[in-house]
Amino acid sequence: IVHGAYSRAKDIDIWGGFWVSGTFEANLTVPGEGVYTFRGHFLFDRAVHRIYYGAQGPKGSVLAFSCMGIFHDEFYIMISHSDNPTPADLPKFQHQGRINFPGLGLSFTFNNFTLESLGDNPLQPEGFRLYGPFENGYVDLKGDVVAYWPPKGWGVNKGTWWDSDAKHTWGRALIKWTGTVRLGDKVIEVSDAMSIGEFTRVVS
Repeated sequence: IVHGAYSRAKDIDIWGGFWVSGTFEANLTVPGEGVYTFRGHFLFDRAVHRIYYGAQGPKGSVLAFSCMGIFHDEFYIMISHSDNPTPADLPKFQHQGRINFPGLGLSFTFNNFTLESLGDNPLQPEGFRLYGPFENGYVDLKGDVVAYWPPKGWGVNKGTWWDSDAKHTWGRALIKWTGTVRLGDKVIEVSDAMSIGEFTRVVS
């Protein structure tokens, strides 16, 4: 699967692996204060990355991808999408998704999704729209970023092999989602789904 194009070498990053999603409970003991219990969701990512054409020297950042998991009590959504920002004719970049309904024992391919970035700064979106069909269902969600990593914002780097004036970023975001998810005749009203995502963006 093509993860993205390298910023400093005319080559692409490919990867294979798996994601595992679920729930967790953690106990944190603070000396002198007591024990705190945290409950929530997790996404475990295990991947192996390779240089496709075998370019030598520094490769730079991988552009431009969006990878995230969205967690709700009734469903999980996992997506990865990359755009080719270069003028080169490269193999098709990744675009894959999955939606699980753990309580129902159901899991569906969700490859016909559209992910749109929102906000005035294309190098660090303020939010996202995610929509599209899956078997006997439909996703229509809007996400607002509630926190960025790094906390001071996504650092801007300058220059790529195809455009010395291009600007590109890397970062993570914690996102709150609202909207609806439909499964058959059932409509899930979403007001508190949370996600963590990793992103790179480029403007040239």
